[in-house]
Amino acid sequence: SFEAETGNPDFDRKLESWFENWSLAGNCDVAGRHNLQRMVRIAEARRTVDGDCFAVLMSSGHIQWIEADRVRNPTDIPLSDIDDWRHGIRTSRGGRVREVAVHERKPDGSYEHERNIRSKNICQLGYFEEFDQRRGVSPLAPSLTAWVDLKESFNFALAKSKLSQLFAVAMYLGDDSPLKEDDDGGDIGLGNQVRLFDGGPDDKIDIIESKNPSTEFQAFTQLVTEMALKALDIPFSHHSENYSTFYGAKAAHIQYVKSCDAKRADIASMLDRLLRWRLSIALRNRELVLPRGLGLADLKWQWIHAHTPWWRPLEEVKADQMAVEARFKTRSQICRERLGMSFRDVCDRLAEEEEYMREKGLTPTQVDAAAFPETEGEVEPEAVDENKNPDDQDEDGDDQDD
Repeated sequence: SFEAETGNPDFDRKLESWFENWSLAGNCDVAGRHNLQRMVRIAEARRTVDGDCFAVLMSSGHIQWIEADRVRNPTDIPLSDIDDWRHGIRTSRGGRVREVAVHERKPDGSYEHERNIRSKNICQLGYFEEFDQRRGVSPLAPSLTAWVDLKESFNFALAKSKLSQLFAVAMYLGDDSPLKEDDDGGDIGLGNQVRLFDGGPDDKIDIIESKNPSTEFQAFTQLVTEMALKALDIPFSHHSENYSTFYGAKAAHIQYVKSCDAKRADIASMLDRLLRWRLSIALRNRELVLPRGLGLADLKWQWIHAHTPWWRPLEEVKADQMAVEARFKTRSQICRERLGMSFRDVCDRLAEEEEYMREKGLTPTQVDAAAFPETEGEVEPEAVDENKNPDDQDEDGDDQDD
């Protein structure tokens, strides 16, 4: 979410209101399908799977997203420029992107060159691991083989499990068996699914069955899954909630959130460029009027990522309160991390609630922090000895000597 920080409270609210309106599906998406928040989520999903994706900045103030497969080398490249094109992107000798070739998907599965877009009108979001890299590479690439093997193993295990639910028999018939001449499968039939066979004294029937996947196979599958999930920095406790203890799962979650910092920074950098481009159009079209003394370069804002709620509210709220008192954190940081809201929004909501209560004749109550006991972890209830006489204690609660 978006939080304006221009230093002018009135203009901050106007800017946030304008941004909220532009974020609607019909105002930011050229196709009118997705709002800005959903577009960002889809863009992150596409770059995770495909390696990258592209946002085309249109003169109307809308965004058109181009998926990775639509960017490829055009077929009519002049021989003089053929060395500058690679994977649908033309760069300068220094490696700066000059233009991107966008293609259109055809019904027969082929691609037709549509247009080239200059770099100033397009924004690329991808995963990059090398300096000379022009296109992003999916983080799933190192674990792709493991995922394919897992899928095949699951299919085989599922087929084996289905076989174990079937009732199949192998019949060994003697020379004088009456079943050889009985095409109906026996003397007595029990519906279309179950039949009772009545053979001779030398006939034999064995039941064919398949055992379920063994514990060794399950353990190996879990190991491969753990290794494959590491490609996305996802701990296995997120995949299987009963895999770890509470403290182990929380430690893994903290490490995962830390690994998201670089990904969140990429998203914020892309949103910065999109917003500055859209603000320039808004100022030109008089959708927004800057206060006197402020220019486009002077505008500041923050992007608030998805919040992480308190796991143990009583302990963690107290810890956050102590961090504020010790000047290790600000209230704004805590509101962003825990609530996904700005501190100003929280204060505004509280003021609105209290004013509404006064209008209704109610007195807003203040929460006394001293009313909550300070706890270090979970406090287990003291065990009670049913055989102990409560009169055997002195006034201080200590046991009296015999």
